[in-house]
Amino acid sequence: NINLVANSAEFVHSIKKEAKADNIAIAHLFKLLRLALIGSPNGPAINEIIDILGTQEALQRIERACTL
Repeated sequence: NINLVANSAEFVHSIKKEAKADNIAIAHLFKLLRLALIGSPNGPAINEIIDILGTQEALQRIERACTL
């Protein structure tokens, strides 16, 4: 949960750790996160996107994408 981390870098670190533990390719996961956040699988680093959007907006976009 993005609300449980102190900053965007910590969120990315947490995502990488969970992906590795679940044997999920980080590159694929980050493409999906970018798609949820900015509508494109390619773009800036995830933490940069979250910093630009703000935590609440990023969370809303991720949650909205998960309901599709």
